[in-house]
Amino acid sequence: MATVEFPWDAQLVSVRREVCPRATWDTAHCAWVMSDADAAAFLRAAQARMFFRKCSCTLAIDGAVWVVGFKPNTPYRLQV
Repeated sequence: MATVEFPWDAQLVSVRREVCPRATWDTAHCAWVMSDADAAAFLRAAQARMFFRKCSCTLAIDGAVWVVGFKPNTPYRLQV
């Protein structure tokens, strides 16, 4: 199971509801818990939605930070 964290954004909340309706909220970690396949689908859908809106943000999936949206070569993983 993957943990997914993202900043509150109405578009990302909508994407999460559409793509991963079975995700559960983990209050202890303030993150969504979903299957690995759902996390990958969420990443792709978030990229498409943010690109369409011409904005960008970061998502964390199992601690790996991804940049998604309207930037060159997105989505890409930030190297920490």
